[in-house]
Amino acid sequence: SGAVVGMEAKTGRIVAVASAPTYDPNAWVGGISAKDYKQLTGKNSDYPLLNRAIQGQSAPGSTFKVVSTAAAVEAGYEWDGGYPCTSSYSVGGQVFKNFESENFGPISLGRALEVSCDTVFYGLAHQQWQKDGGINPKKGEPKDYFFKAAHQFGLGKTTGIDLPNEVAGRIPDRQWKQDYWKANKDAWCKSGKKDGDYVQKIAYENCLEGNKMRAGDEINYSIGQGDTMVTPIQMATIYAAIANGGTLHDPTVGKAIVSADGKSVQEIKPKSHGRLPISRATLKKMDTALAGVATEGTAAWRFAQVGWPQAKIPMHAKTGTAEVYGKQTTSWFATYTK
Repeated sequence: SGAVVGMEAKTGRIVAVASAPTYDPNAWVGGISAKDYKQLTGKNSDYPLLNRAIQGQSAPGSTFKVVSTAAAVEAGYEWDGGYPCTSSYSVGGQVFKNFESENFGPISLGRALEVSCDTVFYGLAHQQWQKDGGINPKKGEPKDYFFKAAHQFGLGKTTGIDLPNEVAGRIPDRQWKQDYWKANKDAWCKSGKKDGDYVQKIAYENCLEGNKMRAGDEINYSIGQGDTMVTPIQMATIYAAIANGGTLHDPTVGKAIVSADGKSVQEIKPKSHGRLPISRATLKKMDTALAGVATEGTAAWRFAQVGWPQAKIPMHAKTGTAEVYGKQTTSWFATYTK
């Protein structure tokens, strides 16, 4: 199940929304039985009543790397630096692998976006974690560029779309980790075992230091995995902003308010809730890299297969797959053209 959201980059107006699975609206005519309602809301229903575009929350996977790229630049890393894209990255005895163990050697941030190299972002996030003081930073010391950038991109809060019950998603920064640990510490300490199964070991570790930002937390976060949660409308808003030059618009379904007699028309004008924390120069390079995804990167095979006329309709894209323990794998495809 999933959602497709289309919006105009310059106005934020929603031009297409598709959410799956669907249900028959006629089922509500004349009321609905308790049995039928249970089928629509039960654990095995796949939740067809959920508006996935604005309420479906999941890890963003590699579509999040535009945020991590902006964070790296903001932290002082050069766009054209030679960052090692190795087949794996090791931290404290734990090995974090690149997708299909690919190795592209030293590459730029732009190329890292094109081929979606996980290990480049692992390395950047780990280095920044170390600069921020590691697991026991001094008070007020962490710069937290990667988390700061996510908030500047508008994540962790609603987009302001003109629909009810939009959810905010989640950015697992230090404050969130502290609050989450307080709420779950007792349960973790009760169920955790140092030499138990995988879930028990995780609970044991969380009991002891679940309120601390560990290296693995920031590494997973940098590629859109772990506790990060976003909605399709949030990601559509971000990629629309990249397309329009950096402005984050409030998405709108309505185009205008028309009086009952049709004589008065009040146009709903675009509203902005911020700008991306990216310079025009960096934004231009990111735009080029996202075009490269469709010609030389992770989506190139598919666009070539269908004979996409890239010269006439320049497609910019980012693929993503999020794997979170105990949850269904989520696939993402963010794209725009102009």
